[in-house]
Amino acid sequence: LPIFLGLRSLYFLLAGLMDRFVYLRTGLALVLGFVGLKMIVADYVPLPRSLSLGVIVLILAVTIIVSMLRTKNDHAAEDRK
Repeated sequence: LPIFLGLRSLYFLLAGLMDRFVYLRTGLALVLGFVGLKMIVADYVPLPRSLSLGVIVLILAVTIIVSMLRTKNDHAAEDRK
């Protein structure tokens, strides 16, 4: 997997993995909400870029890990049947 993918390639990669990452849409919604809120309160509560990036990475990491655990358990239950 190349380090730098174009946005179109990245979209198709994620679209193919949407059945595996069931909570990714929720994570992306949370990231957009965080960025929007950060833009609204930027004049009153300045946040360092590193903190913002850390929050975004944390949200995405948690949603991906939870998604992988859930789909792993779902696939294991299907294999037992």
